[in-house]
Amino acid sequence: MSGTLAILSRSFLVWLIIIAAETINGIVREMLISPIVGGQNGRQISFGIAVVLIAVITLAFVRSIGVVDIGRLIGIGLLWAVLTFVFEVAASRIAGRSWAETMADFDPGSGGLMAFGLVFLAIIPVLAFSILAVIRPEMRAM
Repeated sequence: MSGTLAILSRSFLVWLIIIAAETINGIVREMLISPIVGGQNGRQISFGIAVVLIAVITLAFVRSIGVVDIGRLIGIGLLWAVLTFVFEVAASRIAGRSWAETMADFDPGSGGLMAFGLVFLAIIPVLAFSILAVIRPEMRAM
């Protein structure tokens, strides 16, 4: 497997872990959190949980991707953001939601937080690598 293909494959596998965790987070939100605190509050709580989950997963796996330069880390984050956008839109449409409802999830003016989540996904590989580089300085030499 070529270097770029290997990096893309590992990046995609980490994204699959992220999206699986986020799917479980969404199920927990709909079944447990929102019935107790309401829909909007449930989405806000779930968003906070999502940020933590994404950060923990990225911290755990960013080194395994095998990338150490900022440009490629940003590329991985952008890949994750695009994959997540496509996944969320597809899942929403399959669930029978209208285009307006689907896009409202990405509109902060409508209370949607997904746009912030996509920005976070785009930058988290760089943030995670930077945090690990401070904690483990030997990573800088990789």
